[in-house]
Amino acid sequence: MGPSRRRYYLGIDIGATWVKMGIVGHRGFLRAKEEFDTREIRSPRQFLSRTQETIEGLLKASSIERAAVGGTGVGAPGWVDYSNGIVRELTNIPKWHDVPLADQLTRATGLQTFVDNDANVMAVGELIHGAGRGHVNFICLTLGTGVGGAIIINGKIYRGARGLAGEIGHMVLDHNGPRCACGANGCLERYVGNRFIVANAVRRLEEGRGARRRSTILKLANHDVNAITPKLLAEAAAQGDAIAREVWRETGQYIGTALAVLVNLLNPECFIIGGGVAKAGHVLFDPIRKTLARLAMNKLGRVTPVREAQLGEDAGIVGAATFARTCTETG
Repeated sequence: MGPSRRRYYLGIDIGATWVKMGIVGHRGFLRAKEEFDTREIRSPRQFLSRTQETIEGLLKASSIERAAVGGTGVGAPGWVDYSNGIVRELTNIPKWHDVPLADQLTRATGLQTFVDNDANVMAVGELIHGAGRGHVNFICLTLGTGVGGAIIINGKIYRGARGLAGEIGHMVLDHNGPRCACGANGCLERYVGNRFIVANAVRRLEEGRGARRRSTILKLANHDVNAITPKLLAEAAAQGDAIAREVWRETGQYIGTALAVLVNLLNPECFIIGGGVAKAGHVLFDPIRKTLARLAMNKLGRVTPVREAQLGEDAGIVGAATFARTCTETG
């Protein structure tokens, strides 16, 4: 079967909690998907076996012949050596060091496999099927446990000299700020990663006793601070909770500050922001836009659009599959 008859691509999204996999059509339609718990995987070998098994199940369940699948794309967090198909590190899977995942999956499944950073493949998905359509120069951010970034220049991923470009989460906002896992101080991720957003809310609840008694946050969490999540904080903010709204205002200011730097440096057509934290909606995006407008150097930069990603919770799968398609089509 020639390339033109290969109507589907496999996408694999390796997350901190779940590995999500799916079969995606040319227009970005998700035909079938499966997932398994990342925390159950104890070695790269087990990951390979479980992935191969899941792919076989997806093909069978969807009645799609292997010959109709043009390839597999994988989005992985952290440092990925795209040109050699190597995922250097996966902190959530033990014993993972410099695994040649593209070659291993190609041999195991018979499907040509391509790997890249998860934010990069998300950006490719948004470029072709989502909020990036019609643009060739934009920057993507994914907000979740950490902050991922991807830079699209002239319609292509910009990876830098050694494949490390796009680490927006490790832009230093305050060199006297809190210590980041990367070893630096005051990184963007250290302020707007999901657990730090929650910690900010908990701190404010502990400091304001009167506000604590009135707070919708604790009511929604059944008075258990361990039950507080960004989703819950967004719900509290929507109900007018002052502490929740202040947490989101501060979070948006940090992100808007980083975007102002990026506007001055790269002058993108727009920013596209996705990930679980971005689901907070306008309580997050409004302060992002206001801060960008206040800090960008000139009036053109100040009006740079900040858009929500369109591919939703399946962005990683659709992006990875679309990435594989672009790799096979461009050779």
